[in-house]
Amino acid sequence: MNVKALLPEQKVGKQSDIEESRTFPTNEEAQQCFDLAKARLLDVSNWHVISKIEASAFCLVDATNSKVQRGPQIGDFIRIDVPGPGTKAGKGFDWVKIEHMENHQENADHIFTMRARPDTAPATNAHETTHFFKSEATSNFIVRKHGLTVSAEVHGRNELPNTEADHLIDKARNLAVATGSFLGFSVVQWNLLVKGILS
Repeated sequence: MNVKALLPEQKVGKQSDIEESRTFPTNEEAQQCFDLAKARLLDVSNWHVISKIEASAFCLVDATNSKVQRGPQIGDFIRIDVPGPGTKAGKGFDWVKIEHMENHQENADHIFTMRARPDTAPATNAHETTHFFKSEATSNFIVRKHGLTVSAEVHGRNELPNTEADHLIDKARNLAVATGSFLGFSVVQWNLLVKGILS
């Protein structure tokens, strides 16, 4: 299956494509790696441990902002603790909502995708996107097995700084963080994640 067909169309802003892959001598080893990589991708609250990301911490919560001890589901949120001051509207954090999860299998090939989009903080009175990117942006997480090769990927699409926040401090902060991510922060972060998922 063509990965590009699984991604939202790039229309505005920046895009990023990060991929790490490993090739194995047998299909059994490749399948074992795929299964482990998928389990690690779904272990959102431990992404910073899996990947040794020291810059950000992630936590999976439900729509009531309660931490959950299970795999992610559509409608769950990922709370992101980015270094430095957080948004006032987001109670100090950036937030994305999981909007899509899908498994594909064709013969011995497997693809798992999960898409998250900036959103309002759950269980608050916030009416604005509480993330450094606008809500047009998506982060698309993919683990796939093609033949004897297993890949972990993060594809960012339509990444625009969220300068429409209600609070002036949030606007300035979002611009600084988003600009930093354009200059390499998120690329380094996601590179560490995909390497950790496949390690």
